[in-house]
Amino acid sequence: MFFVCVALASRKMKPGVLKENENSDFVTNPYQVIVMARDSLKQKEAAHKMQAEILSLDDEVNEIKRNDDEEKLSIQDLELTLIKRRRRAEKCRRLAEAQSSYRTMLERMIRDAMHQ
Repeated sequence: MFFVCVALASRKMKPGVLKENENSDFVTNPYQVIVMARDSLKQKEAAHKMQAEILSLDDEVNEIKRNDDEEKLSIQDLELTLIKRRRRAEKCRRLAEAQSSYRTMLERMIRDAMHQ
C-alpha cells in the first residue's frame, strides 16, 4: 500500500515518468480511445471504398477489353469482305477489258471484210 501511494505521489510530481506499459494519452485525454476507434473506422471505410472502386475499374477495364476484342473481330470480318470484293471487282474489270478488246477486234474484222 505504501508503495502504491509513493508511486502515485511520484507520478503527480513527475508527470513525464511512466511505467513501461502505460500510455500517456489515456492519462491526459480519456477520449483518445474514441478518437482512435473513429479514425480506424474511417480508414476501414476508406479501404472498402477504394477496394470497391478498384473492382469497379477492373470490371470496366474487362468490359473495354471485351468490346475491343469484338471490334477487332468485326474489323477482321470487314477486311476479309473488302478483300473478296476487291478480287471480284478486279476480275470483273479484267473481264470487261477482255470483252472490250474482243469487241474492238470484231469491229475491225468486220470493217476489213467490208472493204475487201
